[in-house]
Amino acid sequence: MPSSLRPILFGLAGLFGLCSVTFPGAAAGAAVLLNTNPGFESGLSGWRVYNPVAALGGQVSIQPTPLAGFTVGAQHLVMTLPRAATDNYTQYMTVGQDLTLSTQRRYRFSIRLKWDNKGATDAPARAIVSTWVRHADGSYSGKDLFIDTADTRTYSFEFTPSVDGASHAYVGLLTNIEGPRSTRVLAEAFRVEDVGPAAYEPDGRTGNLLQDPGFESTSTLSPQQGTWRLTEYSPTGAAGLGSTIANASTGRRLRMRLPASSDPDALNNTWTGAYQTVRLYAGNTYELSADIDREVPEAVVDSIINVYLYRAPTAAGDSPEWLGDIDHVIDSGAQRRYTQRIRVVRTGLYQVTFRNFGWAQNGRGSVTAVDNVGLVRLPD
Repeated sequence: MPSSLRPILFGLAGLFGLCSVTFPGAAAGAAVLLNTNPGFESGLSGWRVYNPVAALGGQVSIQPTPLAGFTVGAQHLVMTLPRAATDNYTQYMTVGQDLTLSTQRRYRFSIRLKWDNKGATDAPARAIVSTWVRHADGSYSGKDLFIDTADTRTYSFEFTPSVDGASHAYVGLLTNIEGPRSTRVLAEAFRVEDVGPAAYEPDGRTGNLLQDPGFESTSTLSPQQGTWRLTEYSPTGAAGLGSTIANASTGRRLRMRLPASSDPDALNNTWTGAYQTVRLYAGNTYELSADIDREVPEAVVDSIINVYLYRAPTAAGDSPEWLGDIDHVIDSGAQRRYTQRIRVVRTGLYQVTFRNFGWAQNGRGSVTAVDNVGLVRLPD
């Protein structure tokens, strides 16, 4: 599932003025609810709403009439994104709370959701809902969801923040990846709980954990072969899309090309990039770094690449995880060093991933290069 727009949508600390709240830790085996008003029984009390599309008809409201099979209490949250919301870079809505969290604790985020486009003639085949926690250092824990039926489901994931301090837990409704559509989603039982001490498994490795960090030994990319593997998708068969290992004045580098399109929505679900798989251990903090250079265009126009760790769902039933700041915003053509601290919740195989992704590009093409990638375990 594509990940998109976390720093763009939710790196908005200046917009949110409420103080965070500190809660006691949970004893082993006990879950302690941290956020207030989880069922919206007191309306939007305690919740912070960000709704820049209100002038277009975007609504964040409370439905006071219980819905059979969905509403746990007397009320639930309703988020409605109008068809007029067409710019997926800026037109969205979020509802969330600030919580003060600890790197020594493990938390569970859960929410009950329902896609509800009854009677809408322009309803999408699916809605895109963000369920994320943004931490004090700009990193994220969570996932994007495709809600594609009217069935009620509870979605959840567990996480440990990368740093102590204020985290913002939220649910967001994004513009539809298929193009402009009106979308209505219901939410209930929004809970962030402390479920016990963070797990820890020693990792005594030192130095860079990645192979071929400068792309000097990788000649070509494919989904099945090589230290670095290709990740690429285009439902429209975009001509010119591709990632290559290219020569530069400083040596070889990963170059990711996203073509331009006259249709601003044509590349919403299109990406190209590469990943490498590495085993990481629960309770350890890792630093992910890379040289990132937007080669085209060089003008000061924002574009985005995905930078993250991904762990696939396991046979034991664990949910997939996306860790890191997910989206890296590039606002000029100058090369810069990217650095991000990431706290791992579960031991397992993680994909260190870089992608040039069309979501929020509104049809703009770009070429972005990555080099000198590092992943090191930080001292305890």
